[in-house]
Amino acid sequence: MKGGEKQPPGMIRTSVALAGLFLFDLGYSGQGLFALGVAVLGVASLAVGALWSVFRGAPALARSRALRAGLYLFLGAATIATVRLHAATAESRAARVIEACRAFERAHGALPDRLEELVPDFLSAVPRAKYTLAWGEFTYSASETRRHTLMYVALPPFGRRIYHFEEARWSRLD
Repeated sequence: MKGGEKQPPGMIRTSVALAGLFLFDLGYSGQGLFALGVAVLGVASLAVGALWSVFRGAPALARSRALRAGLYLFLGAATIATVRLHAATAESRAARVIEACRAFERAHGALPDRLEELVPDFLSAVPRAKYTLAWGEFTYSASETRRHTLMYVALPPFGRRIYHFEEARWSRLD
């Protein structure tokens, strides 16, 4: 290295930090907004830093920054793909639960009071909406006025989607 040129930061350290962020943000909440924000800021700042390093005549540092910017870009792409996968999974599973409720209604003349009533005749088990530690469950409600809803959190902490059985329609709560 030339005199005064910094030692490039390790790719392994950056990879481990970004993987931890990805797993926490998308594995816990399924939100992805924090990981996506970090990815955008990381790509932007490292790309500018790489160009500045080229301008200053530090090719090793420029290369390291460009490679790390690629890791942040990968984080952003993986975050978007995972959020879309969560959404598709929840929609697919909601359709399955709704169909099981309708089959229960045809067989018993009324919708179930709890999703657990669908097991084992209509579903082998009540599925999770998506596989996240928080906000991954379906919420089913049967009110005293015989109104039935199925709800899941599409994008935490808000973004709740609700299926109204009596109207056979979806709505968003927030």
